[in-house]
Amino acid sequence: MGSRLVIRTPLASERRSIEQLALLDDRRLPDGDLLVAEVDGELWAAVVIDSGDGVADPFRPSGDVLEALRAAAGRLRVASAAGDGRDPERARVRDHGRRYLRRGGATAIQQVRRAAA
Repeated sequence: MGSRLVIRTPLASERRSIEQLALLDDRRLPDGDLLVAEVDGELWAAVVIDSGDGVADPFRPSGDVLEALRAAAGRLRVASAAGDGRDPERARVRDHGRRYLRRGGATAIQQVRRAAA
């Protein structure tokens, strides 16, 4: 049976759930824009886009999920760095993507992975 992994920006109402993940992981989540990983509709992990620092549920097999989140955050950082003013078209695309993410676009980044049975 496969599990559905969705990587997206968190909703404002999910802040408490993210803080609970940090408590479970015995870590403090730094401030900044976040990406979260949802597996079959449940939050498993969160990562700060700018730093890649993250938290995950230690009671779930969340290592691969955290890696996927960090990779997605890294792609956003690369896209952001590419639009540093040297290429106006890349900057325009990057800015549009960031606005979409900040609006909570649930399908901004979506991946499907098969869980080991």
